[in-house]
Amino acid sequence: MWWILIWALLLLAAAAAIGLLGWRLVRQLIALGRELAASGDRVAQVMSAADAGGRVAAPSSVFLDPDALADHDTATPPAVHRRRHGSAR
Repeated sequence: MWWILIWALLLLAAAAAIGLLGWRLVRQLIALGRELAASGDRVAQVMSAADAGGRVAAPSSVFLDPDALADHDTATPPAVHRRRHGSAR
């Protein structure tokens, strides 16, 4: 008769473990939903700015050519530009 008590305790422990893991999964799914909603809002803002003709800043990348970027950089002071590209005079 004692083995029935052991089996009942094992089943209760297994049910508790599955319940805890399930609750953890539910919390993670809720957090994922919040993050997706926040990123969707950010994308919507950028898309509306792009549709309205607003300027959207291009992402910087390590794969872009720095010389090509420096040629189009209008905010670079001439002294810095000469140091980067050598003196043209």
